[in-house]
Amino acid sequence: MVFCFDLDGVILKFPFYKQIKIFDFDYFLSQKLMRKSRFWRMVFYRFVRINSRVVEYLSSLAIEQNRLVIISAQYREYQKEMSDFLRKENIPFDAIYLWDRRKTVCEFKQEVINQEGCDFYFDDRLEIIDNLVIPGRKICYQGEKKFLFF
Repeated sequence: MVFCFDLDGVILKFPFYKQIKIFDFDYFLSQKLMRKSRFWRMVFYRFVRINSRVVEYLSSLAIEQNRLVIISAQYREYQKEMSDFLRKENIPFDAIYLWDRRKTVCEFKQEVINQEGCDFYFDDRLEIIDNLVIPGRKICYQGEKKFLFF
């Protein structure tokens, strides 16, 4: 089976992310500050935390020979940097797709999900999930403490 995961807010978490996300400040952080400054990317990696519960789940899926795909709205030019970071943190994945900005985030994620033949998709944004629900695909929302399935 193919399991696809969002990165920020699902696999990675950082202080005050819930408040940052409410005001869509996470897009500003990733698309304005981090894109223009090596300093801000270093700050990001210093404060980011790994969601150990999700990583345990990823590890169990990897043991069962499932395909693990990461789909993120982070900029594509940081793909090597992000891949190296995930490997350093022992986060299993088979493929990583970062946003190329040619489409909306939703269109980008939908395209990758279709291309990969995704059976399950995990995200922390309900507005993304609302656009991805189709019959036969399990969409999982990661809320505060639990996953909700659609």
